[in-house]
Amino acid sequence: MPESDTDASDETKIVPARNRYSFKKKAAIVEKVLAAQDFLKAKGVKRTRSQAIDRISESTGIPVQTIVRWMKLKDSIQNQAGEKNSSTKNARFNRVWLRT
Repeated sequence: MPESDTDASDETKIVPARNRYSFKKKAAIVEKVLAAQDFLKAKGVKRTRSQAIDRISESTGIPVQTIVRWMKLKDSIQNQAGEKNSSTKNARFNRVWLRT
């Protein structure tokens, strides 16, 4: 076997840690997108939603696809963020990495 060939088992692939966001954080991002969308609409800009999502994505570092998914689920996200005794909201305090 030639030395220039590398075995796939010798290479380690570094996978970044998955980011998790609380419903409160998701709701705040959704509100920012809606506010940016209203601002752009008032300026007469076309395609306000995509531009608003792009701007928020750049400022927060959250991928565009993630924000688009949150916008599709905005009603349920806002409901979950507003519930005081949500089992999902309470369970997140058991996970240190979700605390904000």
